[in-house]
Amino acid sequence: MRIPITGLCCLMLTGCASPDAKDYANRSPALDVREFFNGDLKAVGTYFSPSGKADPQFTIALKGVWHGDDGTLKEHFVYSDGRVQDRMWNLHVTDNHHVTGTAADVDGVAKGLMYGNALNMRYSLHIMEKDGSMGPVLSAEDWILLTSETTGINRIRLSKFGFDAGEMVIAFKKS
Repeated sequence: MRIPITGLCCLMLTGCASPDAKDYANRSPALDVREFFNGDLKAVGTYFSPSGKADPQFTIALKGVWHGDDGTLKEHFVYSDGRVQDRMWNLHVTDNHHVTGTAADVDGVAKGLMYGNALNMRYSLHIMEKDGSMGPVLSAEDWILLTSETTGINRIRLSKFGFDAGEMVIAFKKS
């Protein structure tokens, strides 16, 4: 059986397509960043290189404060190799499904969609080097899925010029 070249290309492209946040619209518990990322949270995670090596691991202490639809989320990372990093997100919920965010190591504005138990954010992120300096800018596709009212799983796929640059997997626990 022969598959036309255009058909093969379509199959390859759809095989690489990302899920859509709307795919999670009927899932619960519902994720509202204003509620889940309000107050204190703790997280653990690891970075996986493109080859699959898990290094470094890290912990994160988070503190979210909201005033209506505007919030700040402070993150304090401690890496297994001794590095420490702080990030402060400035977040804005524009409606029931749209979130934007900025941070010092994010180029431009992160844009997100919230549906059901999922949040999908896309942004460009400066990666911190082992010496503490700002490294390359990578594209980030960030998914957070609530698994309970107090627990969320986060998967961030990183890429450069469309090529895999690794991923981070993080588990959040709300205090």
